[in-house]
Amino acid sequence: MNDSKNERGETANSVRDRLAPWLVNVALLLMALELGGSLYERLVVDPAWPTNPAIVQPDSGGVNRKVFWIPLHGALTLLLPIALWACWRSRAPRRWLLAAIGIYLAMRVWTFAYFIPLALQFEAAEEFSYTLAKDAQTWVLLSSVRTSMILTVVAALWAAARRLDREPKAVGKPPPRTG
Repeated sequence: MNDSKNERGETANSVRDRLAPWLVNVALLLMALELGGSLYERLVVDPAWPTNPAIVQPDSGGVNRKVFWIPLHGALTLLLPIALWACWRSRAPRRWLLAAIGIYLAMRVWTFAYFIPLALQFEAAEEFSYTLAKDAQTWVLLSSVRTSMILTVVAALWAAARRLDREPKAVGKPPPRTG
């Protein structure tokens, strides 16, 4: 193990540096799962449920989306700031992580402000009024924008992970020149 220390007194292979690639890659995996869930809803559930609300009503035997989305977002909400902490000293990965977190937060705020309240109404409705049916169509349309946001977060996390792969392993020292 390299015991050289940087100006902060940290060893070249600190726990933070060793955790960074793992944390970013686990966040990338979780976001890939989120992308898969979003695509599943977009391609399988969304085309059908606005005309058959029972599909998204767990009490009527429909899909209980909370079982998938709540644990996934809970894990990401904890993991993303920890990954940012681990990558903070690495400029390029930090920038990509900040972009990913910014887009993710914007998506979550939008989800809490718009999507979740309507989803709860859709789940509770015994019958869809004309207004609620129109809201369902708009919800499905706008949900595709969320899928695009998720894809953008996946791309930013992928870029952060690739930048970490290129980082020199010794803190404070440039990589040795060859050739």
